[in-house]
Amino acid sequence: EELAKGEEARQMVSELEVEIARLKDELNSLRRSHMKKEEKEKKEPTKFKQGSILGNIDLEESGLSVAEQLRLALSKSAGRVVDLFREWDSDGDGEVSKKEFRKAMPLLGFEVPK
Repeated sequence: EELAKGEEARQMVSELEVEIARLKDELNSLRRSHMKKEEKEKKEPTKFKQGSILGNIDLEESGLSVAEQLRLALSKSAGRVVDLFREWDSDGDGEVSKKEFRKAMPLLGFEVPK
């Protein structure tokens, strides 16, 4: 009887070891998948809301600098830029203040330090 219990315990330990190995493999697979997703997100350019005159700006600067990308986007849509600035001019004084500009940047996908 003790021999049978010992064999049963060994069988359970063996099954647990197999299950632990399977779970480790699954965890490693999930980690790899998560890392690939994070890397892909890092490489994707910032996407602005649909209809934004700025389109997509690559913050990683893998090609043109952010300043160059902004200049090109703004020059392609000069008429719409005026409309955009009017939207940013929340107090209606005809000028975009530093405060109004900072408030608009997150809408374009930029984090601006205070």
